[in-house]
Amino acid sequence: MAVANNDDTVDDSATGDDLLIVKLSEEIQFTDATLNADEVLWDFGNGDFSSDRNPLYTYYSNGVFNVILTAVNDFGEASTTQTITISSIGEMIVDPNEEQQEEETQEEETQEEETQEEETQEQQEEEQQQEEEQQQEEEQQQEEEQQQEEEQQQEEEQQQEEEQQEEQQEEEQEEEQGDTSGKGATKTRGYKGKDGTQNDENQ
Repeated sequence: MAVANNDDTVDDSATGDDLLIVKLSEEIQFTDATLNADEVLWDFGNGDFSSDRNPLYTYYSNGVFNVILTAVNDFGEASTTQTITISSIGEMIVDPNEEQQEEETQEEETQEEETQEEETQEQQEEEQQQEEEQQQEEEQQQEEEQQQEEEQQQEEEQQQEEEQQEEQQEEEQEEEQGDTSGKGATKTRGYKGKDGTQNDENQ
């Protein structure tokens, strides 16, 4: 004997804007697992019977039911019993408005999460772009500073070369002036007169 619950049978009753769905019954699928049976008889434990091999039976009240399956053939009959419990009849099983509200809430939360993710991604992209621009500016500034240093160094070297050339030219001029004054200078030779006095003679 096999037992399986099927979809619930429900009753809709609307009051104002609220829709209340209450479970009024429960369907149970019974399956005959006996071998070599010519006939079967199902006793559903509440006074109802069925000779179908695999009946689908509906309970309309809660309770504990002893379901008996009797199999009959030429050699006699055999019975098996299984206890089932029905306890959910009369319970509210769903509130469509609440379910719809939950779905809408989930959709809103999903949209908010997606929006936040998009905003976070955009913010990260903007920050990354700003970092790249800042890095480019720093690199450009470093290049400009390096270029200025090189130009300044070149100017200093050029200035040193000019100063050295000027010093060299001054030295050459001084040497030339010294040579010129040496050539134009007169030589004097002294001698003593007969009276013993010193006389100078220009050469």
